[in-house]
Amino acid sequence: MIRNILYLATVGMLTLSSCTKNFEEINSNPNEMTIAPATSLLANTIKNLGYRFGSNEISFPASYTGHIAKRQYNESNRYGVPAPDGHWDALYSSIISNALHSMEEADREENPHIKGAAIVLKSYAYQLLVDAYGPIPYEQSNKIQETTTPTYNTEKEVYLGLIGDLEDAIVLLNESTTKNMGSGDIMFGGDVEMWKKFANSLSLRIATRMMSFDDSETTALAQSKIDYILADQSLVLSSSIENVAVSYPGAEFKWTEPWSTQGVNLFLVGSPIIDSMALKADPRRGKYAHSTSKPGLNIGEEAGSSRKFAKMNTTYIYKNDGTLNYIRFAEVKFLIAEAYSKKGMTTEAATAYEDGIKANMLEFEIDQASIDAYIAQLDVKWDGSETSIKKLYMEKWIMLFHNSWEAWAEMRRTDVPTLPIVDNSFYPNHNRVPFRFNYPANEVILNASNIEKTGVVAEDNYWGYQIAWDTRTGVN
Repeated sequence: MIRNILYLATVGMLTLSSCTKNFEEINSNPNEMTIAPATSLLANTIKNLGYRFGSNEISFPASYTGHIAKRQYNESNRYGVPAPDGHWDALYSSIISNALHSMEEADREENPHIKGAAIVLKSYAYQLLVDAYGPIPYEQSNKIQETTTPTYNTEKEVYLGLIGDLEDAIVLLNESTTKNMGSGDIMFGGDVEMWKKFANSLSLRIATRMMSFDDSETTALAQSKIDYILADQSLVLSSSIENVAVSYPGAEFKWTEPWSTQGVNLFLVGSPIIDSMALKADPRRGKYAHSTSKPGLNIGEEAGSSRKFAKMNTTYIYKNDGTLNYIRFAEVKFLIAEAYSKKGMTTEAATAYEDGIKANMLEFEIDQASIDAYIAQLDVKWDGSETSIKKLYMEKWIMLFHNSWEAWAEMRRTDVPTLPIVDNSFYPNHNRVPFRFNYPANEVILNASNIEKTGVVAEDNYWGYQIAWDTRTGVN
């Protein structure tokens, strides 16, 4: 028996030795990729970026801006729920990380256009981060081989870095190459010119933010970027057909527009935006929402309450095969109008302002006569007075419905509109909606020393620190 056991053990060891020799070579599938192509990584970056405009957006910034009110379980409307850690985590791990991998693989494949597109997407992700949190890891982020506690960069450092990154992206996109962007460009289908317009339009948005910084060197650089675009507006989006957007195929293909997955009966259109539109008989009002109890009135839902009135219009907004717009032509025209206005170029500002309104209304199939009548109203018409810029900010807030990250940033930058604290707020002593997201709990625990250097009090919940371009006074 002992002899037999030894024999079997010997045979077993020999067999194991022969099986594990060259194990990796024997068990490698010659048909399986070990490195993802740059074009696939680009597609994944675009797809993951879209998820930032789903549950986190509709529950938090959409409610802060008065665009959306939850029908029930409305603690986020009332600021009673901490900022979602998932926004921070996903932007760094699922989007910026994917973009960096796409850039590395594009270098290996010698494909400058994919690398340029990936830089643009990475820049958009960083802009979402800095606008939501203020100081963030930028130069040392996503470098886990070097540090697990990255230092934080100021808003100024991040914005200046992004302007430089986008310039680098355009240089790459201008390079001559025989290689195309492949099937992974699910945004523009390989149209390099559109990626350049995306980069320049994003630069215009960022430069406009930078103009509010209390720093002459920064504002001078921002003004030069704005002037460069004003001098050649073919560099940015030139029609609504060119909107930076992703169109979703819908439920049949298991890839749906992010808002449409959140429950059509749970999120209603907020009373601030609906009521503001009603005062001017805005023809977009019925395109955004329809009343569930008083047909034709489109009465908005009050955040923090549950009147159950204005459901989103599923023809235009809440459809699973809908479109997600990252930057619209209408937004670009409003940015240009603001730039002209601040240079005292009233006629040019008026034209750009009206073009922005027209462009947005045409997206909702509103007829020209209704558009002209709307623009002619005293509360809308650009007259060159000090109130004109506030009219522009109001129109921009209305246009940014369904892009609430941007609407929230603009409300904090301009203080237009000035919304009251919601009914039944957990923090009724504040006189403005939240200033920022608080840092994720894990970041506060593991990277406390670097957060402390920023001057941000990590324990502050939503209020306290105002992001560099938020120069409002008397707010709390």
